[in-house]
Amino acid sequence: MAYVSKTDSLDYTPQKGVLMNRMNDLRMWRGLLYMGRGLIVVGVAWLLLVVLLLGLQESGQNFGFNVWWSGEARTWMVWLQEGPGSLAARIFWQIDGRNPLSPWWYISVRSLILSYPAAFLVLHLAASLLLGLACYLTVISVTRGRGRLFGISLGILTAVFLCSTRTDNVHWLLLGALACSLLSVACFAQFLNSGRRPMWLAWSLILWTVAFQTYTIQSGAVLAVGVLSFLQEGQPYSVRNVVRRVSGAGVDVLPYVVTLLLFVLVWRTTSTTGVTETISLSDPSRIVQSLKQGLWHSDYSVYLAWARQLRPELALLVLMFVVPLLLITQGWVGGVSEHDDAPIGLLDLTKVLLVGVCLVVPTVALESTSPMHPPGSRWIMVIQFWAPLLALSLVALAVLSLPLSRGLKHWTWWLASASLATGAILLTLAFNQIQTDIARDEQAFMAELRRIVIEDRTAQAEFPRHYLIKSSSRLWLPSEFVNRAYTRTQIGSYGETTFRYLTPGPTVYPPVFLPDGVKNPEAGRQGFAPYSRVGVLAWDGKRMERVSGAD
Repeated sequence: MAYVSKTDSLDYTPQKGVLMNRMNDLRMWRGLLYMGRGLIVVGVAWLLLVVLLLGLQESGQNFGFNVWWSGEARTWMVWLQEGPGSLAARIFWQIDGRNPLSPWWYISVRSLILSYPAAFLVLHLAASLLLGLACYLTVISVTRGRGRLFGISLGILTAVFLCSTRTDNVHWLLLGALACSLLSVACFAQFLNSGRRPMWLAWSLILWTVAFQTYTIQSGAVLAVGVLSFLQEGQPYSVRNVVRRVSGAGVDVLPYVVTLLLFVLVWRTTSTTGVTETISLSDPSRIVQSLKQGLWHSDYSVYLAWARQLRPELALLVLMFVVPLLLITQGWVGGVSEHDDAPIGLLDLTKVLLVGVCLVVPTVALESTSPMHPPGSRWIMVIQFWAPLLALSLVALAVLSLPLSRGLKHWTWWLASASLATGAILLTLAFNQIQTDIARDEQAFMAELRRIVIEDRTAQAEFPRHYLIKSSSRLWLPSEFVNRAYTRTQIGSYGETTFRYLTPGPTVYPPVFLPDGVKNPEAGRQGFAPYSRVGVLAWDGKRMERVSGAD
């Protein structure tokens, strides 16, 4: 049969052609607006968490933004203060020699970090919102919109699940890198969905480059690209087509592999730390240990212990109000259409899980091969995405197996999702409560140490000076391994000052009291200081007193 174009049709007119184009544009915009409602739902859930934090803070509770720079955040403060402009990036590279784009994220928000004590919590919240939105966009791109309900729930959970044993919030940057990695996968999926429009491939490569040059183990997107290319829809799975799929995936992956290879070569040429030389698979059992941490991380017990510190009436109040609000937000704002699966098809869920697995493969590889990073230590950088993905996948399988109508499955999914998100918010509140406790104790500690240093300066004691401190184990204390960063940013011009704790048990280079001085007076370093440059203090949480010795 001969081909007849629409312009050759007897009933075609230019006016009808214009009308058809406008109708197609209208359908496209309606589809985009419908997909955009999912972004609004994720944003509303995140905003609900922020409102809770602010409301509890204003009511006088021990929550909210009453936090400050702690832990590794102090080190970044020193670098930003001592390295104006791009000098901070060069200081970082000389010390660390990895992840060359990392300091530029900090440089871009330098004024916020140096002027606002809660800056790292704000950045953690912002990165969590970006990660939640990226999760949603990735799911709808990979599933061609069919898994929209699953994507909304995954976006909500990742946006509000901030709980981590990294209470200093410095992993906000790593969450940003993970979000870029997810968006890279989303762009590649759109590249396939759009008939291979080059713009999407370009954005995918750009975002992936930003991701792995910010945090190198965010290189797993290259595996996800290969998987999506192999599994792209529209081709049968005959033997001949499988070969074509494999070769096609190889071609699609090639620019990503070349980009990564060039980066590794530059890294090995310019890095002064020798990090790339320390990787080896000396103990295969570490692979199993790392996988176990991915299925059930040891930090979960810490999260639950923190959650038990929440007042029961507060937890009940959050449950009573947050679950209905999230349920209404998902059902009314998010909505549902005939194209939405309930909540996601089994094949689409498999594709989403495969993408997730690809993104965490480098984490398992690093923990299995690097003596610097024991199993579980790097999982905490991706757990805000990985834990919700696993939990929702199990819930999705359960909902799909229920003998319910499509409408009831939607409501069951929304209820389960709202309940999980509320649990995540409670864990985040418990995490935030710990952060405010840490800030309170550290602020009191540093104020007293500053008083001692000023007194010693006034008495013309010898400097540099080392303080050995006995303290109650019930108190939160500044990290002794970044003690110089604390003293530089809090004591400043009062001279080089270090501190470490006199705690029982094994420690790296423990302090030893000798007749003429103290061996290893600074944490993590070997050295010696005469007693004229050593002070022994006792800290009870309110006041710091001088004592005469180690006992």
